[in-house]
Amino acid sequence: MGRIGTGFLVAAALNLAFLSQPAAAQSAAERCATLSGDAAIAACDEAIKLNPKDANAYYNRGHARHDKGDDDRAIANYDRAVESIRSTSTPNTVAESRGA
Repeated sequence: MGRIGTGFLVAAALNLAFLSQPAAAQSAAERCATLSGDAAIAACDEAIKLNPKDANAYYNRGHARHDKGDDDRAIANYDRAVESIRSTSTPNTVAESRGA
C-alpha cells in the first residue's frame, strides 16, 4: 500500500480511537485538538492521563511541541501515536499499513 493508503489508515484509526473514548477523556481530547502551545500540551497531557492509548492526544501533543520547536519530543509523541494505533488495531490493519 502506498503512502496515501497508509495515511488514510492512520487517519481512520485516529478517528475511531477518538469516538470510542469516555466523556471526560473526550473533553480533554477535544481541548487537546483545538488549543495551541502550552495549553494544548497541558490538555493533551490530561487526555493521555485519562486514556493512555489515545493516539490523537499523542499526535496533537507532538504537533504542539513541534510548533514550539521541540522536535525531539514531538517525534517521540508521533512515535507513541503510531504505537497506540498498532496496539489497538487488528493484525490485518497493521499488515495493510506496512504495505503487506
